[in-house]
Parts: sequence; C-alpha cells; structure tokens
Amino acid sequence: MMDWIAAADEWRNFRGVVRTSWRKLTDVDLAGIAGDRGRLANRIQARYGLSNSQAEEQIRNFEARCEYFRPVSSR
Repeated sequence: MMDWIAAADEWRNFRGVVRTSWRKLTDVDLAGIAGDRGRLANRIQARYGLSNSQAEEQIRNFEARCEYFRPVSSR
C-alpha cells in the first residue's frame, strides 16, 4: 500500500506522477489535493464524472502500480 503521508510531504514532486494518471486534473485541483487521498478521490469523481467506488478503484490501481512511495524491503 502506498504511503499517503509521504505523498503529502513530497506533494510538489509527486503531483506530476498523479497527473500522468489523471490528465484532466488542473494545477488548481492538484494544489487543493495536496497529497490527501480523499481529496484526490473527490477531484477524480468531479473531473471524470465517476462514482465514488469507480474513483476508489482507479486510486487502488494507481497505488498498486506506483513505485514512488513503495516501501523498500530489507535484505
């Protein structure tokens, strides 16, 4: 699972990664999201006309493939 606390702390860098998945999100949207998963879901719903469950599914898929904040395993 992705670390959304780290995403919020690194939002200036991470928001570009988010934009690659949801290109309809504006700079204003991204600034308002500020790394908050719930706000991201709300903005995805609004911009893409999706239900809450559809937006959540998209975010889960994004989290599964995103390596930006995936924990590093110890050796």
